[in-house]
Amino acid sequence: PPRSPPSGPRHSGGASTASGGKSHGAAAAAAAAASDPLPPLVLRRWSGLHPSMEFRCFARGGVLIAACQRNCDAFHDFLLPRARELAALLGEFYASRAAPALGPGAAEDCVLDCYVDRRNRAYLVDVAPFGPGDAGAEADEDGPEPRDALLFTWEELERIAEEEAAAAAAAAVAEGGASSPVPRWSLREVRLLAGGGE
Repeated sequence: PPRSPPSGPRHSGGASTASGGKSHGAAAAAAAAASDPLPPLVLRRWSGLHPSMEFRCFARGGVLIAACQRNCDAFHDFLLPRARELAALLGEFYASRAAPALGPGAAEDCVLDCYVDRRNRAYLVDVAPFGPGDAGAEADEDGPEPRDALLFTWEELERIAEEEAAAAAAAAVAEGGASSPVPRWSLREVRLLAGGGE
């Protein structure tokens, strides 16, 4: 049997009518959207990503300090010889593309999930604030909770961030007080699973 459309507060305030005009004015649509208790639906384009090329990157104080593979369930032997190359690729991506796109506030302290394709192009898949997040949040079916430190602990990441800040301050003193530009990257730590996933 044919189903009738759901009733309730959701409606298409800006839907076109057969005559080509708007069925509701902009003010009515804005009022309906403001009174709607449901959160907005955000859609991402689906892509078939190879899990071995997904990386979680950690930025603290405007500096990309660490990265690790996102898929912690498998050992990918081809990644080990590429660790330095991937670090440079992810670091340059953060400094030149991701951080400027996110803006100064959001890019300073964040966790970025990135993907590297076959042509060595990096893409931003997801971003979340730096830190452990909500301890009660459950992982989604596609992977870990966005703020899981994966192959690090949050304490290790804070220590790495402190070491990076101290090194940057020492470099600034050595250069006569000139501070290093941010966003930048150092990637003091890049972690990949050792053989066999242990």
